[in-house]
Amino acid sequence: MDFLEFLGRFFKDGGFFMYPITFLLAFGIAVVIERFYVLFKKFNLDGSKYYNFVEQKLLAKELDAAIKGSPDVPLSNIVRFGLEMLKKVDKLSIEQENKIIKGERRFAVLFEKNIEEISSLEFPKIDRRLNLLPTIANLATLLGLLGTLQGLIKSFTAVSGLDPAQRAQVLAKGISVAMNTTAYGLFVAVFVLFMYAILNNRAERLKDMTEYYVLKFINFVTMRY
Repeated sequence: MDFLEFLGRFFKDGGFFMYPITFLLAFGIAVVIERFYVLFKKFNLDGSKYYNFVEQKLLAKELDAAIKGSPDVPLSNIVRFGLEMLKKVDKLSIEQENKIIKGERRFAVLFEKNIEEISSLEFPKIDRRLNLLPTIANLATLLGLLGTLQGLIKSFTAVSGLDPAQRAQVLAKGISVAMNTTAYGLFVAVFVLFMYAILNNRAERLKDMTEYYVLKFINFVTMRY
């Protein structure tokens, strides 16, 4: 109970700027939860296992099975797009297929270019909303400083008409209250930046894995067409 009272007094003494900092904290937590779900659960794909599955289906010429076995994550979305291109080629007549594939290896070039194009749409899904977190941290810090400045101005204004004996006591109390917003803003900034470091590291690992297996997929396909 004493701790809750302390928190209530701490928040109240901080003044108006405690509210926008709290809003930033809530917004940051929402972004963190959403990104944790996406990066650690939704996009949690075993790249090696998935690529081996696709490679086996390609060798067995089971394109439909490979397409159906591709979940909705950036790596498999890119691979699925390539598989659908191969499926379209398989439906062409022998004469049309030879014209596309053997014409100065145009299919290999077109295949790689199209994979790069779809990759430019899928890769940003990994980083989406992550850049909001450093911005939230910076805003929380700045709002904390603004709250402190506001508190200091009020404190110096309040002591201007007091005698020297009371001035030091009132000023010390006012300064301690003014520091509440800075402390709160820094707490929010540290928390958000710590979460950003974890999420950004996960995003970089996912991008590296996706890029590696997409390149392997391109090489596997273009060496056979």
